Amino acid sequence: MIMAFHFLGALSHIQKTTTHSTFVFRCHRIRCAAYTSMALSTGAHSAWSRALLRQKPRRGSLRKRTVILQRPRKRAVRLEEDCQDGADVLRRLVPGCDGMDSAELLDETADYIRCLEEQVSLMRSIVNVISLNFNPKS
Repeated sequence: MIMAFHFLGALSHIQKTTTHSTFVFRCHRIRCAAYTSMALSTGAHSAWSRALLRQKPRRGSLRKRTVILQRPRKRAVRLEEDCQDGADVLRRLVPGCDGMDSAELLDETADYIRCLEEQVSLMRSIVNVISLNFNPKS
């Protein structure tokens, strides 16, 4: 409920202030509003919510992703490195999780996923309400 309050307020502000902006710019503003409302509704108990609230919006082009080819490795070394690589991927995906140990990382990831699911549910509800208002049943 708190997330809906923050998100709808931010959407209203975006609607009032960005009348002649590009589609990409509006999408970026909506995404920032969604993440900020999610972080505000959670509070400051999570590292990811604090990181999202501290994060400044980025400007400029998206970074290029590069693929690095690797040599084949021995199985035991590869399994250990794959586990570490998985943890590193999670650290990059979940805001504010740099330098956390595995247990904290998994707790933060679970909390972040729960909040993302709530955010998706909220956005689906908004879309359903809007679509019912524009397409009333005859």
